[in-house]
Amino acid sequence: MKNFYLVFICWLFSLNISAQDCNNIQISTSSLESRCTSTGSILVSVTGGSGSYSYKVTGPVTTPFTSSANITGLQPGYYTVIVKDITYNCTRSIDSIVVAGTYQDPRFQLTKINTSCAGMMVRFKCLISNLAVRLLAIR
Repeated sequence: MKNFYLVFICWLFSLNISAQDCNNIQISTSSLESRCTSTGSILVSVTGGSGSYSYKVTGPVTTPFTSSANITGLQPGYYTVIVKDITYNCTRSIDSIVVAGTYQDPRFQLTKINTSCAGMMVRFKCLISNLAVRLLAIR
């Protein structure tokens, strides 16, 4: 029976090691504004945890997890940064990260113009006729 307890305690200890929480992970960010359609970025710095992380943002643009701490291609808006500790298999997040920017998607509005030249042709012919008469008068 002693062997059973020893095995059980070792098993519980191994669960405790692999099931670390991310409470000791500290996240800090800096962002660059989006000057065009999607040129903003968030740079993530992390301390604590195992040191092996993947990063993701959600907001106006949602990215998949990536190994890069510099997340680019972001539109202006508020984002949540999610850091996943790969070794301990836990996540930590920080929200309300602002990517500034005033870019607005340009929309062109077409205006219908009557392209009928019926009335214009008569006037154009008159102008040419008057010019021809004046040219003949000059000679």
